Amino acid sequence: MICAAKSGGSCIRNAMRIMIDTNIIISTLLTPEGAVSNLLKKIIQAHTICLCAFTIEELQMVFKRKFPSQLPILDTFLGELSFELLYTPAVWPRNMPKLRDKHDNPILASAIVGDVDYLLTGDKDFINASIERPQIVTPQTWPETLAG
Repeated sequence: MICAAKSGGSCIRNAMRIMIDTNIIISTLLTPEGAVSNLLKKIIQAHTICLCAFTIEELQMVFKRKFPSQLPILDTFLGELSFELLYTPAVWPRNMPKLRDKHDNPILASAIVGDVDYLLTGDKDFINASIERPQIVTPQTWPETLAG
């Protein structure tokens, strides 16, 4: 059996691969007791977290620019988080819809190429994207049955 996520050394059946958008991690780190943080903690326990190279670079850039005193928290979070690193392609997939904000394209392209099950984001531009897979959800629309 291949395990996508483990809990206490045993496999969790039906674990999904969930790509986490930059804004979800920022919200989690800046409001550690907030609803988004609590949801992410549940997801981390039950599923495989996926991050793309672009998201990590974007996180570092945003924290350096807007929250420089919080950089150690970001470094600790990324250092302790178990995640699958997804490649950010240089060329977008043909089936990828165009997003209003071109800076979101690398994240969506990584999610498509990485064949993740869900993309968890707080960015409304992703919600308007017409795409079957991955399923794009917000913390408010996340299926509670998958939270863990």
